[in-house]
Amino acid sequence: MFGGIVNKKIVDYIGSLTSEVAVAGYLNSVKEALWPGGQPAQPQAKREETQKQRCRVAARAALLASLPDELRRVIGSETSRTGMEMIFNMLQYSTLNRRLVIVLLEGLLLILFPNHNFKEMFIKLHSRSERTRDDLKNSQRTSTDLRLKRDQQKLAI
Repeated sequence: MFGGIVNKKIVDYIGSLTSEVAVAGYLNSVKEALWPGGQPAQPQAKREETQKQRCRVAARAALLASLPDELRRVIGSETSRTGMEMIFNMLQYSTLNRRLVIVLLEGLLLILFPNHNFKEMFIKLHSRSERTRDDLKNSQRTSTDLRLKRDQQKLAI
């Protein structure tokens, strides 16, 4: 009984988040954040540690409050709180957040433009990355291993 209600709520929520109007709003928000008034944004001033802590507390409270009551009743209050705390803690690493955004943008490009050869371009971009080269130097893998993996990925395309 609850499964159908939860699924409908999730589908409706995702539908509203991915509607044409919502996506256009997201793009306009990004454009205004990066280029306010058509000009590049000025660099942000460094925040003090106390300001960061206040922001962290406010973000945790907003994240905990964002879970719908219906879902909290189905999952359980303690389980939902624990899950949201885990998500919050996971999002505290700026390097991982940056990587997550890049992976999501790559996936979005692959979905939006399936006729373009983005997958091959991403493989080339990542192979030129200093971080990727450093990872190779510090690991037990050889460049032959990576070539084999790349060739297998091309065959999967």
